[in-house]
Amino acid sequence: MSLPKRVEIRIDEERLKALEEEARRRHKSVSKLVREAIDAKYPARDSRIAGKLAAVERLGRIGAPISTWRQMEEEIAKGMLA
Repeated sequence: MSLPKRVEIRIDEERLKALEEEARRRHKSVSKLVREAIDAKYPARDSRIAGKLAAVERLGRIGAPISTWRQMEEEIAKGMLA
């Protein structure tokens, strides 16, 4: 990933200290932690789509029993009458 733009932020000493400690603990830079936090809070459109596709793939791996459409329709109708 290229980093063509630079952004300056100002934060208080307490937040900076917390970021530096977390960066050391994770063996990452403070900048990397900030970028990850931004990505988590404001995901790019492509990553939102990728997340939705990953969720669908996880659902497909559940292995739940699947009936035919006719069987499912009958079960739904029975449930509505109960």
